[in-house]
Amino acid sequence: SCGSLSCATCTPRCTSAVDGDAAELALAPAGGGSGGDGGAPGFRVMAPMPLVSGAAAPSRDTGGESHYSPGSLVSVGVGPEDLLASALVLEAQLRRHAWLHWALVPAVALAISGLLVSDLAPTCGAGFTHWALLPIVLVEMHHLYAERVAWFSVKQMLAPPEIGILRHWGILRARRWLVCLGLLESLDLFTDFMFPFLLRVCDDSITERWIMTWRSEVLVGAAAVHILRQLRPWGVALTGVLLNWLVTGLWGLWGMRRHEAIRRRTLDDAAPADRARVGSELFFAWARSASTAMMPSVAALCEALADERRFIFDRKKDAKTATESRVKLTYGRIKLEMQQQLEIQNVEEIANVARKARTHYLKMLVAKVIIGNVLSLGMQSTFLALTFETHTRGLFSPLGMVIFSMATSATMAIVLSVRAATRSGTKGVCLAMVVAFSLLWTALQVYFAFNCPD
Repeated sequence: SCGSLSCATCTPRCTSAVDGDAAELALAPAGGGSGGDGGAPGFRVMAPMPLVSGAAAPSRDTGGESHYSPGSLVSVGVGPEDLLASALVLEAQLRRHAWLHWALVPAVALAISGLLVSDLAPTCGAGFTHWALLPIVLVEMHHLYAERVAWFSVKQMLAPPEIGILRHWGILRARRWLVCLGLLESLDLFTDFMFPFLLRVCDDSITERWIMTWRSEVLVGAAAVHILRQLRPWGVALTGVLLNWLVTGLWGLWGMRRHEAIRRRTLDDAAPADRARVGSELFFAWARSASTAMMPSVAALCEALADERRFIFDRKKDAKTATESRVKLTYGRIKLEMQQQLEIQNVEEIANVARKARTHYLKMLVAKVIIGNVLSLGMQSTFLALTFETHTRGLFSPLGMVIFSMATSATMAIVLSVRAATRSGTKGVCLAMVVAFSLLWTALQVYFAFNCPD
């Protein structure tokens, strides 16, 4: 066996159960003997390395013996203090970048709208001044810095086998594309905040035409006409932007405070035996914080880790009983539900993580997709249909800004819906169908606006 290293046929590497945890023992030849001199080969037992999340980590390597710490659940070289330091750095970067998006960007949009600084006011024909792009360029530069720090802060919490799993899943390879998606999402938010003020300066030329498009509607036409006359189109668009700011922005920033409370309960105030493991609940909390900060790369990384860490070894269960339960299930002596309860993994934790995952992805569909993208798409597609024949076309023109914002919003809606629909149950599929119908409606509206003479 691996414990008695006396036979010459013992393999250099084997798997052994130490204190109920699966660990890999690395066996290196010791200096005492060798197979060539006729004596039994000597081996030195190295410190065990965890194979899966939740496996115990070594306390130290003393050369001649293995000191194993059953309560430690972190990777080699990462202690509770290191986990806490990485978590604090991660939360600081997410919090700062979220405040930039949901406090600075709205303030900049308000400043260049003409309500505060008249010299920066947009015009209906030319749109906004090019100087309006300077603040968002600075925000994008900070995005690259904050994303890099946050990404490596998460990776510092992982064991080498977990990094290999993430590479196999394609999470690491997808980072560059998700970073680009995050940059586009920031630009889309900026254009969404500026869109109501663009409608405001074009109010005289499009309000009556906008009202005419609703007069022929049978069910909601009268109500829509009344709302447009009272609020005007720019007021309706501003209401949608404020709803996005309240739900996705302020609610997300308040959620970051709750996520920090989860971290304090998990890492700061927990017992030493439980402090060294970052569970699925905390990773899902960080994923929501990264979503608020518009870092889809960090959010996808935390989501993958939360999904991977749902499997936890239950120390109260016995492997022999689990094996016997599988045999009994084969012969129909017990039911499937009972057999699953006898498995050595923590079934309650798996079910709890599944519930948290559904909640996380449902919130993403409602806040980020429907409120953050679909609502703005409806207003912008109508503006495009009413003004594409009379407005100047160009990259920085009002039409160019609206087309860019629509393309980015549609891309974000498709990517997030595909990622969340299959992981949020029946409700998520229904919401994804609503999103798909809205995108199809918007595409048809733009198509018929360009192709119908009237």
